[in-house]
Amino acid sequence: MARSDESIFDKAEGLARRVLERLGARVDDRLAGSSLSARKISELASQIERAIESNLKEDAQDVKRIAPSVIRVMLTHEEASLLGAKYKEALGAELTNVAREFINNRRYETIQPAVVEIGSDLFAKSTVIKTALEQSAAQKDDKAKGSQSVDECTVTLVASDGRSFRIKLKAGSDPAYIGRASGIAARIDDASISRLHCSLALRASGDAVISDLGSSNGSAINGRPIAPHQAHTLESGDIVELGDIRLTVTDIV
Repeated sequence: MARSDESIFDKAEGLARRVLERLGARVDDRLAGSSLSARKISELASQIERAIESNLKEDAQDVKRIAPSVIRVMLTHEEASLLGAKYKEALGAELTNVAREFINNRRYETIQPAVVEIGSDLFAKSTVIKTALEQSAAQKDDKAKGSQSVDECTVTLVASDGRSFRIKLKAGSDPAYIGRASGIAARIDDASISRLHCSLALRASGDAVISDLGSSNGSAINGRPIAPHQAHTLESGDIVELGDIRLTVTDIV
């Protein structure tokens, strides 16, 4: 039993190490932000394998052996917001290898080469795995067009003392952060503001949303408190309160 446990642990550690190796020596802290634990990555690999098994389709001989080609790992907003784009790219590439190895070992087939994509679900309380036999025609078209079809917007926030913050958001990209930490989208040097107080993101629908990141003094919209890690849609004219700081959403374009 001990050997089995050690084998599982070694496999998890190896997978986590390969993710970081993809980033290159010593760039994970600078480019990746936080990283997932070896145990979490191992759990994701197991979830992917179970999702593949649960979503097999029948081939021409009515045998269930056609595996999903697209596997989307939807992390919670809290988890995803702490991971950088480079890290998520490396994680997706390594989990893609896991999925392909699993499919090949079981002699399954796919309509197109299997790929694992890392995303997030603003309202999920735990990781969700979504699968598809292949990319939709719209997704293939979007990839062919490159980044031309990526939606974006700019949210302008004005503080009561006249300070203005213009925050650019892109659908599918990492959230933008507001807080006391340096190097983030909107830095507010105030004792009532946490280092990473809240985040702004753009949904595929085009809605700009705000989420409190478990800040010490909380966040509110139009006087109503925002529960930690829950997303709320922003509209022009909204009053956003972060600790003792009051911001007005003057524009979303």
